[in-house]
Amino acid sequence: MQDKNAITKHTSDGIEALVWKSLRMDSTFLKMNRDEKKNVFLFRTFMSQLNKLSHDNCSKIKDKMQNLPIDTLPKLQKAVEIIHEKAINEKVFRSLYAQVCDLLKDKQFTDETGTSETFASLLTNRCKEYFDVGLTENLVYERRKFEIDLISCQETRKQQLMEECLDEENESSKRFVGNCFFIAEVFKFGMIEKETLLELIDCLFKLSGNVAAECIYAIFTTVGKFYEDNFGGMSSVYFDEIESLLNEDLYCRAFVFYYKMCWI
Repeated sequence: MQDKNAITKHTSDGIEALVWKSLRMDSTFLKMNRDEKKNVFLFRTFMSQLNKLSHDNCSKIKDKMQNLPIDTLPKLQKAVEIIHEKAINEKVFRSLYAQVCDLLKDKQFTDETGTSETFASLLTNRCKEYFDVGLTENLVYERRKFEIDLISCQETRKQQLMEECLDEENESSKRFVGNCFFIAEVFKFGMIEKETLLELIDCLFKLSGNVAAECIYAIFTTVGKFYEDNFGGMSSVYFDEIESLLNEDLYCRAFVFYYKMCWI
């Protein structure tokens, strides 16, 4: 009971009782020392609060999350990882997760080397890293598909390998697009610098294919009007590029409609 009180004293609603009840049945958890248990409990609670998040209770949940003891750099890094992972996979809640990020963005801690990081800087780095990973994975899958075509084996086996590759590529593409959507969402809260956003857009325009087009669609439809109102010039900067791609029929009809309604 003393361990439970030490671990749960920072939380303020009934969810800590549910989390503690589930952890008491975990043999691995029971073998941990007190600090390890407190960390596991903290992020299980953090995840549970995110899972409860909705448009109706957003303010209430954010108040509760603000009181969680995320008080070291490793804990801050873990919080970034959890929110980012959920945001790129759960498109319905991305705007809400961005609001949670806005709540935490100014949290700052220093590691043993004296390096200081804020939640916003950690999140920016993670988003950029995932963007770069997505670009690399795109090349890897194109190479794998080329190699599978060259394999000498039964057609059924080749078809199986190609289907597995396409499934993995599709999952990777979904995460890449989800990351771009989330980048646009947190940009509206000042956690992504304008120069960083434009750099990523420039990179996308240099690519070809539906995934790059969908990512550009994701960014422009999420942040285009906000960018125009606050900085101006996004439509004029990329007007020629967009017109060119529209003529090549790379964009979905939803983006064509949005673009013409907002900027033409």
